[in-house]
Amino acid sequence: MLLGILSVAAMATSACSSVAPGPAAATPAPTLPADSIAYDQLPIHTDRPNPFSGDCSQIAANQALLSTLQVNPDKSELQVPQNASNDCVLVTTAGDQIDIALASPRAGHPDPWQSSWNAPSPGFYPSHFRRLIVLGRYYAVSQVVDTNLIACEIDVQTGSPAVFSVAYRSERFANADLVANPQQATTIGEQLCPQAQRVAELVLTAIDPGGGSLAAP
Repeated sequence: MLLGILSVAAMATSACSSVAPGPAAATPAPTLPADSIAYDQLPIHTDRPNPFSGDCSQIAANQALLSTLQVNPDKSELQVPQNASNDCVLVTTAGDQIDIALASPRAGHPDPWQSSWNAPSPGFYPSHFRRLIVLGRYYAVSQVVDTNLIACEIDVQTGSPAVFSVAYRSERFANADLVANPQQATTIGEQLCPQAQRVAELVLTAIDPGGGSLAAP
């Protein structure tokens, strides 16, 4: 099902300090240049409303999306509002867990997106830190994280104040020890990050039609 998903992904090995080239904000959002991933500074804005509501309401109301994500409704938290937690926790029929959230700034990093774009967060593994463009229109990063549960997390800049975030976890890696064997992060990233990206793209397509990092407010 990954065929046909438009994305550009690469490790940012030689970042540029100048601002990435980019088209003017427009509606629908314009396509982003593929070489944007090489730049530390992006021509972003944060004046659009957050497309994600911060709970499961948008996903629960979309049966086609629930079916495509293979959500198990009996094990997922689809009730709204969901404890005002700014996330939506889903469990697939295969037992994998998906956590969709609005990411908060890290301590000492008032801009949650800029800190995500330029460096792996604490608890993340730089061996699988990637900058991406998803759906051709959104800046994003994907990382393997080991904070409580091992997952691949993808953070997406939607032109909004908060960062749209998807974490994908699998029971297959529940007993992995990345401290003892950090090389496992590469294997986990190769298997879970495409799943996290697929979820992010499917959800954004459903809840943010015409959206993107440079969508006009």
